[in-house]
Amino acid sequence: MTMRGITYVIVLISTCVLSISSGIAQNTAPSQAAKVSLSGFVNNALASMGLPEGTKIPGLSNADDLQLENVTQVSSNVTTAKVSIRKIPFDITSYKPTGKTSELIVIGADGLELHKIIPGLDGTPLGALGKMESAAFVYVPKELAGVQFGLASNSDGSSPVPQIVKNILGPNSRGVNLSEGMNFLASASLQNFPGEIKTLFRSAGLTIGKKIILSGTVSRNIFKKSFNKTPITAGNTNLASASQMKNKINALIADYGKDFLSELKIRGNLQSDIKAGLLDIKDSKYVIQGAEESKSISFGISADTASIAKLAFQKVLISYDPEKRQVISEGSIEPDTLSKVFDFGGLKLDKIDLASVNSSGDWQFILNASGDLNGKQISAVFENSKSKENQFELQATLTGGTKGITATDVVGRKVPGFDEVALSKVVVSRGRLVADLLFGS
Repeated sequence: MTMRGITYVIVLISTCVLSISSGIAQNTAPSQAAKVSLSGFVNNALASMGLPEGTKIPGLSNADDLQLENVTQVSSNVTTAKVSIRKIPFDITSYKPTGKTSELIVIGADGLELHKIIPGLDGTPLGALGKMESAAFVYVPKELAGVQFGLASNSDGSSPVPQIVKNILGPNSRGVNLSEGMNFLASASLQNFPGEIKTLFRSAGLTIGKKIILSGTVSRNIFKKSFNKTPITAGNTNLASASQMKNKINALIADYGKDFLSELKIRGNLQSDIKAGLLDIKDSKYVIQGAEESKSISFGISADTASIAKLAFQKVLISYDPEKRQVISEGSIEPDTLSKVFDFGGLKLDKIDLASVNSSGDWQFILNASGDLNGKQISAVFENSKSKENQFELQATLTGGTKGITATDVVGRKVPGFDEVALSKVVVSRGRLVADLLFGS
């Protein structure tokens, strides 16, 4: 930590009782401090950040009735406390890095299930993270955006982060780049995700026993309703249907504001070299991403690039459709790259999208495309004509709107006697076209 005169806030929520580590560098004996409310603790830290007057964190900044317990000054730069909210014990730590004038506040938790503390999250991808090993919320002012917080070592090999803070951060103390606003850090086991998400992981060959370290941002309003006395009617962690999800997202926007979606950006690195059917992915992440314009939350296994044979895909997302009860994959491909594995005279494609599905553990490779065949506007569905999973040969089924495709469209010139004959079930593979003829109107 080398920044001067800057304050940042880390909010962590913990169900375990943290012991004060003897490994803290300071030798100051612990002392009991005067009683203070949760709002006072947080607002004092915000005031020291040099933020605009009146800056608040909804929920935390107005929790005047919640008195902290066991407020203890562990050392000259570390103070710890506890508070119970909705029967969940929170651990709070304020920490001033050595040689700095600004503080850092840690409010943290182990074994947290977000949908039980944040009203309205049940059934959403954020509520479907399951029971996490640890979870942290980090409020960061603009001046600290891009700063990496974690296990940076001093010249003597020791860490400048007190052991009590590292205990709370757990695996997250390995280091994370902070963003302006409310950051989210968590350690979660894939085993604790709901069944649908585990089906998604298994479809890509991920080991369910593995853990994932998540980091990103959420709305600073996320605690707005956590501390009131209204009971949280938390359901299970299973994903809601499309219609239910729409209603839930509208309710979340009404309760927490539009930035609930615009600020929702969570990522977690997955194991390298995964395979989703024929799709090879080198570097992937589990993502939860809000979209304010479409009022939606996307989630799943994301990769910037992926490949099948000589086909190169971009912006791949493998997700789960709770209504169809199947894993789906999306992505795009440059039309020019398709010619490396598929070519048919006169066929020009301008848009090709990955649309593979996985039902009952089996992947069905699908590409949806549009373009023209010798000037005739057509749509195409590409599939793998080989039955064995390790073999790949494209086959395309073409359609040409209400009038269909004619022999003239296929050869690019007049065909006497066949000019107006519609071809149905037009299948193209390996430079060959097979079609049924439809005579008459």
